[in-house]
Amino acid sequence: MTRKSNPFGKSISAEAVRNGTAEPYATYRAGALTWKVLKTWQRPDKEKGNQHARWFVLGESPAAGSYGDLGDMYAAQVREHGILVQATDEWREHYGEPWPFNQPS
Repeated sequence: MTRKSNPFGKSISAEAVRNGTAEPYATYRAGALTWKVLKTWQRPDKEKGNQHARWFVLGESPAAGSYGDLGDMYAAQVREHGILVQATDEWREHYGEPWPFNQPS
């Protein structure tokens, strides 16, 4: 039996994202808050139905200062409150298109 790997399981360096030498897997926004996804802990198919699925994110906001905050967030919270504004091709395959393409018509 072949084991599937997590396509977003390799961490992207927050420092590389900050200095522009790397892109996050995805960026979600909600007002002044921005979450840049640097790693997921489960495969996308395993996240479905798991309200405790987590993503490792670089959170940016006026309160977080110029470097932002690093930490885990529940994937469901990011997806519920944020709008997907940037994503890799592979991320779009699993999670959908960035705004405005993901809005109902």
